[in-house]
Amino acid sequence: MYLKNKAILIYKIKNVIFNVIGCLWVLVSTWNILSLISTYWNDWETVFYANSFWGSVIRLPIAAILLLIAGISKRWIEDAVFYSGYFEGNLDGYVSFTELEKTTGIPSWWIRVQLGFFPLLYMKNYKVQSVNNKATIVLNSKTTTCECRNCGAIIEKKEYFTGSCKYCGSSDLFARVLTKDGFYSISNERAKESHNISFYNKKSYPFMKLLFLAGPMMGVAVIVICLFMSLDNASKVNDEDYIKEYQYEMIESGQAPPTAENIQNDLKDLVIMGIMTMLVLTPVVIIAFTRSNSVMILEPCGYFFERCKQPFVNIMEVPIVRKKMYPSMGIRTIRRAMRFGYLKNCTLDMNEGNLRVALARKIVKDACPHCNAPIVGAVDANYTCKYCGKTIMGVVEKK
Repeated sequence: MYLKNKAILIYKIKNVIFNVIGCLWVLVSTWNILSLISTYWNDWETVFYANSFWGSVIRLPIAAILLLIAGISKRWIEDAVFYSGYFEGNLDGYVSFTELEKTTGIPSWWIRVQLGFFPLLYMKNYKVQSVNNKATIVLNSKTTTCECRNCGAIIEKKEYFTGSCKYCGSSDLFARVLTKDGFYSISNERAKESHNISFYNKKSYPFMKLLFLAGPMMGVAVIVICLFMSLDNASKVNDEDYIKEYQYEMIESGQAPPTAENIQNDLKDLVIMGIMTMLVLTPVVIIAFTRSNSVMILEPCGYFFERCKQPFVNIMEVPIVRKKMYPSMGIRTIRRAMRFGYLKNCTLDMNEGNLRVALARKIVKDACPHCNAPIVGAVDANYTCKYCGKTIMGVVEKK
């Protein structure tokens, strides 16, 4: 509801293209520069006058800029996904920067910068306004229609369950939330829906699990192979016996033998290529290992959330947090999984200073059973009536 999904898909494709071009240019340009330097070590004039040298020098900063743009865009898309999930889980249409800072761990001033910029690229359906002399995120998609129980008229309202019918003056209004594919609904009937762990996990979870298990291991294997090949080729650069044997093999095969200098230059090129491949693959493998933690928690989190009876869970009760020696690491892993879009139909929020996981939920009561006053802005399972002061249990239930 708050994401520009088509635009985000285009930006993701752009990021992939920028990453591929950037990595390729860094690899090829660095290899070419080092190859020229190693080949013409005692002839720097030849190096500086080579067209390929300056072409590589120009491509390197361009590649760095492309990788930087792709990295920033990727991180901002992940932040937009988290903000969207948080907005979807909000039940009163107003989001405090302070609470969002506590939930995300991002400074509030930076959140304001991002949310001021995101409507141009990634997000929609919200605006920042001053509410009670305090900057607040107003979710303008939280529009409600109120059906008057007295005359049946439909009245649009921005506030939940407030106001009176402009046709007959009755304040006995039945409120409904208009959302296209919303995080929650409002109804007097409690629907019992059966879900499984896929309700909380990304649909491609089985493939992701295989990819993040096998991918990093394959990357490590390639790095180790490149390391041994580079060491082997480096040991042969000044090995006269190897050079003579190679020349003899070329003569026996009927080909003109290369000079010892050419063989040494080829070996140096192979060493440089091996080192560059390791340098490119190492951060990719590290990132993959980092993300694998967020993928591996999906199954246990899915099972735990499915068994939960309440729509809100203290984050310290989640097994991957409770069982860790340092709970903050588990919290960061859950937060990353939500940012990456791996964990679905749940978000983080703050309640009385406690961080909790808010599961997909619905409001199942819209009026106080004691005084029949409307329930306004319910955000927790229990609600205190603003008119009679009575506590109402079970206003919000797990969806």
